[in-house]
Parts: sequence; structure tokens; C-alpha cells
Amino acid sequence: MLFKELFDAIFRGSILESAFEAVDRMHEQARAMYDLSLTCLIENKDEIAKEISSEDHVINVAVREVRREILNYLAINSAPDISSSLELTGIVIDYERIGDFCKNIAHKIAVHDIHSFLYKQICGNIISRLEGKFC
Repeated sequence: MLFKELFDAIFRGSILESAFEAVDRMHEQARAMYDLSLTCLIENKDEIAKEISSEDHVINVAVREVRREILNYLAINSAPDISSSLELTGIVIDYERIGDFCKNIAHKIAVHDIHSFLYKQICGNIISRLEGKFC
């Protein structure tokens, strides 16, 4: 029992802190993907769609890493903060979905190759209404 108490004293918050830091990085990546997907929506560039797909893969890897860190934290600590762990898990899932949505937007645009003026005008209006929604 002494080892468990010593381990808790040393590492109690550090595992969860690294998970919080990873989620913060995921936020920045998701934000960048969101901006790129809107650019792809207007400019219809395949290069941007490929970049978004690779960023989505990075987020998916980070999701698995954060989940593993949270499970380690819950398994190792004698009195883990379950509430924070569940919140982090939910946030991670949300960022994974945002990444998937951004990838899907870019992929649909690349597949359908739409260049019409009306399409660009409609997308421009939508984007202007969306600006500032992703903090």
C-alpha cells in the first residue's frame, strides 16, 4: 500500500494534466482544420483536402492517446477525479467528430468539383454567418 500512496503523491495530477495539454493541442488542430475546410469550400483545392485528411489522422491518433492516458490515470490513482476524466473523454470525442466533419466537407468538395458562381456566393454567405462561432 505504501507504493500506491507514494505513486499518488508524485503522479496524481500529472497524467491528467498531460491529457488536458493534448486536448488543448487538439483544439488548435481542429480550429485549423475548420478554417481549411471553409477555404476548401470556397477555393475547391484538392491539396487542401489532402492536408485536412492528414490532420484528421493526427487528431484520431491523439484521441487514442488521450483515452489511454485517461484510462491509465483512472487505473493507477487510488482516488481519481472521475468527473474531469469523463469531461475530457467527451471533449476528445467532440474534437474527433469536428475533424471528421471537416474532412467530409473537404472530401465532398473535391469529389463534386463545383465551380459555379452561385455555389461560391452561397458558400460565402454561409461562411460569413459562421465566422466567430469556433472559439
